[in-house]
Amino acid sequence: MEQLQKELSNLQITDQIHNNQNSQKTGILYDLDQLKHNSSRQHVECPGRLQSIYDHLNKKQLLQKPNIELVNKLHPGLREIIQYVHNDDYIDFIDQMWPEKTSKKEIYIIDTYFNKDSAYCAYLGVGAIQQSIDKIENNDWKNAFCIIRPPGHHSGYSNVCTGFCFFNNVAIAAKYIQKKYNKKKILIFDWDIHHGDGTQIIFKDDPSVMLISFHRYDEGMFYPSSGSPSNVGEGKGEGYKINVGWNIGHKEYSLKAGTDEYIYAFERIAWPIIQEFEPDFVIVSAGFDSAEGDPLGQCSVSYEGYAYMTQRLMQINQGKILVVLEGGYNLDSICWASESVLRVLIGEDFSYLDNKKDQICPNFVGFSAVESAFQNLKKYWINLSDAKLQIYTEKIIENSQKKSLISAGHQSKFQIKDNKIFKQAKENELLFYKKLWIEKQQQADFLKFIPIFYGLEQIEEQEYVVLQNLTQNCQLGSIIDLKIGQNTIHESYTQKKHDEALLKDHNSTSFTLGFRISGVIIKDQKGVPIEKVNLGKFLQKFTKEQTQEYIIKVFKSNQKEEINMEALENFMIFTQDLLEFFEKRNKKRFIASSIIIIVDNIQNTYQFKLIDFNYVDDLKEDKNKDNNFIFGLQNLINMLQDIKKKY
Repeated sequence: MEQLQKELSNLQITDQIHNNQNSQKTGILYDLDQLKHNSSRQHVECPGRLQSIYDHLNKKQLLQKPNIELVNKLHPGLREIIQYVHNDDYIDFIDQMWPEKTSKKEIYIIDTYFNKDSAYCAYLGVGAIQQSIDKIENNDWKNAFCIIRPPGHHSGYSNVCTGFCFFNNVAIAAKYIQKKYNKKKILIFDWDIHHGDGTQIIFKDDPSVMLISFHRYDEGMFYPSSGSPSNVGEGKGEGYKINVGWNIGHKEYSLKAGTDEYIYAFERIAWPIIQEFEPDFVIVSAGFDSAEGDPLGQCSVSYEGYAYMTQRLMQINQGKILVVLEGGYNLDSICWASESVLRVLIGEDFSYLDNKKDQICPNFVGFSAVESAFQNLKKYWINLSDAKLQIYTEKIIENSQKKSLISAGHQSKFQIKDNKIFKQAKENELLFYKKLWIEKQQQADFLKFIPIFYGLEQIEEQEYVVLQNLTQNCQLGSIIDLKIGQNTIHESYTQKKHDEALLKDHNSTSFTLGFRISGVIIKDQKGVPIEKVNLGKFLQKFTKEQTQEYIIKVFKSNQKEEINMEALENFMIFTQDLLEFFEKRNKKRFIASSIIIIVDNIQNTYQFKLIDFNYVDDLKEDKNKDNNFIFGLQNLINMLQDIKKKY
């Protein structure tokens, strides 16, 4: 008898070890049958989405890891589970939507297509959800990633399928885990670029299911037009629906919501509320159309952005989490984004992201969305008013103020130390400054137009030019970089660079005005960027009127109603003096140099200087004037005079 008890005890220990090993596994659920949901027309919600993710993870040898269990054959979910969320009429509609006799390959309802296999594919998705939860709750898996389609988070809004969705998989998951495993409080975190309107409708008055959605809103002009930060739920569910909506707009050069904005919203809004809510289970609506490169979302969440949010969510309930694929329509983006999430799920080391929340520099899109959410939610959640969070907000604002000091060029080429700018200059510019240092007595007239030059310094085998920090007393100001010259092509350019510069010159105001915007940052009353345009493809589209508009915005910096006339008049004097110098005393030819203007209407300071001297040559003997540069200065002065008359 004692021997039998000993053997049973050993068996129990062995089973416990086996269960502990299993509970560290991540389930991956995927089925080739779901590729049958397809359209003969080109459609962004295509089978290639699943196939690309699977192939990518396989190529990265992630699916072969011992702590991953791959389920590649799914079973249809049960109708009784779907009934937790959808009514019988809707389920019948899905079951019967494909006509028995038709010659069509697919049928469209507005934006959503279905064929003879679509309903079956939707049921397989529900089956994946059910199997994942059972495995996690029975300690067979620690977490799971359902790579399934069609997506689901728009389903529930109406009695027809919409937004490419059929059954609301995450909503079904939430109700299933509550009913079968008696979990009281469920968190659904939705980072799909589109608001999960179906999920919100289903749980609008349910305080046991919290929905946190980060999505593009555009003041209700972005699909599906829901997700206002003021929509916090109804009845008993009021305060449990958390909407952070990005207002981006549709200009090509608009500020975007990216990794820094998502992390800021997560830390300032989501995490304090999650801690207070204390969910028993976490489900992620993982739409990767918020990723950089997605054609629909047009935002810029990075590999690290998805990893960061996943890692934080795994700090709840020992990492028990269910990730469910929603949108994502760039086949490259959904691959690396899925890889990022999966690597976190299986426990790979992302500790280098631990301090990321303190290093972020969100833009105005991020700050305004978070502030709007905060104002609508603060009365429901005590944690949001924690003094430490206010200190955190001030720190992040300061980060953004410091980062936005370079309006154009490569920010990585600049460092700010001891209130000086360290610029990693190219060989020609280094030579220019070396000659300037030697000839500084003779160049006194010119030196007043450029930042103070302190010398050269070697940093990690790179030579840097040490210059006056023009932003030292103008940290909160708007900045514009005007590249001067009708022709910005230098004979040393490669053919590729020559062609690019020629295109920019002829398609921009360079050709007509002799100058163009190379970069601009417009800041609000706190010194946070509200508009930012970097050099590149967008700039060639600026018209004369748009250029003038941005110059005015800079002199109205920090959202002032009136132009800073003192700054404008002093800039006009600066430009007139510079023109006189170029007409009478200059012996050089300047190609692709710029005038930088900084106006800080909070501290009532301003700066303007001539910068960028990588392409400066001696004038040829037969040319005693730099007419290319002079043409731009003359037209800039004319524009400034027009602005002054207007104001």
